[in-house]
Amino acid sequence: MNRYIFEQAIKEVGCYNKVEKEYSRYNGWKYNKNIKNLDECYLYIEWISGGLSGGSCWDTGEEDNHYSISAESEPEFKSLDNLLIKICPNITFLQYKNLMSKVLEISERSEYEYYGNYTDYTIKIVNLGKLYKVINEMGL
Repeated sequence: MNRYIFEQAIKEVGCYNKVEKEYSRYNGWKYNKNIKNLDECYLYIEWISGGLSGGSCWDTGEEDNHYSISAESEPEFKSLDNLLIKICPNITFLQYKNLMSKVLEISERSEYEYYGNYTDYTIKIVNLGKLYKVINEMGL
């Protein structure tokens, strides 16, 4: 796989960099189309996987008003799919599964709020430097 072609495909899809001090729903991620170092570029998806809500400052302590937050369905990893369509459109299902087992990382995080409320998130992450290396190792 030609690195220039890979980087051009990433620029079309877009990527993210980890940012330690920035806060948003996408905590720790900043969108970036300028690729300086593939090892610092990522694709990711994030969704709510649970949590607890309902606590408030009006709770008397006599009853628990908390209720579980329903998990969202896992979204499709469209940015990764779009990138793979551009750089290796003839990948087979088994090659795809093998590739994902080598490059996909799964992480979790929680946002804690007041009164015992919190939201849990699941995150799927692909480091683009690692993806480029594994694609070349696999001959895709």
